[in-house]
Formats: sequence, structure tokens, C-alpha cells
Amino acid sequence: MTSPDSVSQGSNPPEYFWSAKGRISRSAYSLRMLCLLAGVVAIIVLFGQSKSLFGGIAFLLVLLAIALQVIKRSRDGLGSGWWALLLCIPPVAGMLILVLAFKGTPETSTESNPA
Repeated sequence: MTSPDSVSQGSNPPEYFWSAKGRISRSAYSLRMLCLLAGVVAIIVLFGQSKSLFGGIAFLLVLLAIALQVIKRSRDGLGSGWWALLLCIPPVAGMLILVLAFKGTPETSTESNPA
């Protein structure tokens, strides 16, 4: 297992899936969101009408995972993880998830002295 200090900025090991640390690329975010949204649909299909405790816990865990991925992607695409608070507003949450899936990373200058 690698320590967080030895991980390069571009990599995102699996142990960071359940962490709000770091950033996530557009492709990794899109793939994770597709899998998580498929998980939401599966939970709704399997436990939709029943009042199952397992279904409720599974649904909350998937929502937590979605929130963590949005925090990481919003740091990369929008500059701050605080944008994830918009997930609390249902119509805005869907738009935020889509914007983060398609918005690229802002370009930064690599020159030390542009003048």
C-alpha cells in the first residue's frame, strides 16, 4: 500500500474512492458516476417499494460516494469542493453532475515569468 505522500498528483489509487482528498479526472469521474448512478437504479429497482433497512443503508452509501466524487471533481473543474453543497438542491444537483462531467480542467501557465 502506498502512502499518500508518495502518490503523484495524476494518480488516484482505489483507497481514495471513499475519501474527499485530491482531485479526479473527467474520464474517471464520468466512469465512476455512471457506475454509481447504475447502483442507484439497481437499489431503486430491488428495494423500491419495500421499507428495507438494507436498501436504505445501501442508498445512503451510494449518495455519499456520489458526493465524494463531486467534491473531488469540483476541485479540479470549478476550483473549490464547496460547490458540492449544490447537491442539496435536487434540480441543480443533476446539472452540477453533468457540468462536472463535461467541463475541462482550467489551463494554468507553466511559465515562471510570462513577461
